[in-house]
Amino acid sequence: MSFFTIDWGLDPVAFSIAGEDIRWYSLLFVCSILWGWFFARWVARREGVGSEVYVPLIFWVLVGFYLGGKLGNRLFYSTGSFGGFSSFGAAIGIFLAIWVFSMTTGRRHGISFLWLMDRFMPCGIIACVPVRIGNFCNSELVGTPASLPWGVIFERTGDMLARHPVQLYEAAVFLLMGILMIWLYKKRGNSLPTGFIAGLSMMAVALVRFLTEFVKESTRNVDFGQFSLHTAQVLCIPLFLFGAGILLHSVRLKREMK
Repeated sequence: MSFFTIDWGLDPVAFSIAGEDIRWYSLLFVCSILWGWFFARWVARREGVGSEVYVPLIFWVLVGFYLGGKLGNRLFYSTGSFGGFSSFGAAIGIFLAIWVFSMTTGRRHGISFLWLMDRFMPCGIIACVPVRIGNFCNSELVGTPASLPWGVIFERTGDMLARHPVQLYEAAVFLLMGILMIWLYKKRGNSLPTGFIAGLSMMAVALVRFLTEFVKESTRNVDFGQFSLHTAQVLCIPLFLFGAGILLHSVRLKREMK
């Protein structure tokens, strides 16, 4: 039984303009995009990359982010529509956009896929923070009933159970994780193998998502006979392995160059 609870019933609509509702989620989503823009400019100045390179890259990353999120929601969660948004689909869209860019414009400027991923992953982790806070404002992706002394009653869901504020759990961990990765990039970026930060970031994100899903209400499960996992947990597995592969590959190349 939770003895420290918060009644949460925030109206998802922040305000209206000309009859159009502007939601807190939309405002926070825009904050993520602005954060990505300013971070990319900071990295470009730090690395001496011109605007003719990073501006098109940001554009294609945003396209990959949006289309991947929409397609992923339909493919992974079988919604039958393009409503909703999948963070895993968005990640795949971003990876593909960066890969295509690295094989075209990036190759002409001597910029590799892993070099870009080392710099985009810390940015992307922190970009998840406003999105998760937006989920909290929407009273969506709620946690399971809390078995700990704290909880949040999401009044707009129609029940009065104190639940884990799992959206805030993820937001807090992603913020700390992103700050750590940016610190690694600033302090050790030149000495670490190319791809190390990207691989480590992917593994950390996959692990956090896998664990937090245990206290999140499932929208869809995958049955493995004796047990089942949330769809998000299943998607975490290839993400973790992909990150591990990149990390090991980067370390191996670093050793071969010595």
